[in-house]
Amino acid sequence: MHEIDVAASDAMLGALALWLGWRTPGVKAALRTCIRLVMFSVAAGAWLGAIWHGFLAGEGDAVSMLVWRLTMLAAGLTAYGFAMFGMVALGSKVRGWTMLFRIMLAGYALALVFSDDFRLAIALYVPAVLLALSGFVRRGSMPGIAGMLLVFVASAYQQWGPDLQAAWLTHNTVYHLLLMPSLLLFRHGAMAIGPAGDHGLPGRGF
Repeated sequence: MHEIDVAASDAMLGALALWLGWRTPGVKAALRTCIRLVMFSVAAGAWLGAIWHGFLAGEGDAVSMLVWRLTMLAAGLTAYGFAMFGMVALGSKVRGWTMLFRIMLAGYALALVFSDDFRLAIALYVPAVLLALSGFVRRGSMPGIAGMLLVFVASAYQQWGPDLQAAWLTHNTVYHLLLMPSLLLFRHGAMAIGPAGDHGLPGRGF
């Protein structure tokens, strides 16, 4: 294996995200859709990332390129889920905004055919997380706010943070370890603001 610590932390992140997405009882359908889209896409991206970091990193062949692009596509779906959550929590007309973000996601997927630059994912991810953060601020959810801020901290560390050589942790592994509590906080905050009896939120998925 190439990057054992990164692959292992990716696998753990994927398992946690799958469990969090599966357990969403008593939540309005629209918010449950957002939560599950975020969690299941994180799980898919994390497990694809585990395969890439564990077995394909640095190979440069067609299989490596395909798995990496699929990992980035999963990140785009996560961004879409965060954006949709933000729009639901903000109380906006979800259907119109959904079409806009679907067009953005389609453009992102098309761009991945020609480039595997991770900055593409960042360009889609940042406004989506800001929308989710705004939704939590609007609803006064401190766990949700903390979770979204932790996503930014994790992402910044992945881009610019040092490897922790003493603990045998690379910057990517630290990123995964920081994402785990951020997902817990996101789910906790989202479920707290969207119980099934909350008539201030849409009742159907989108």
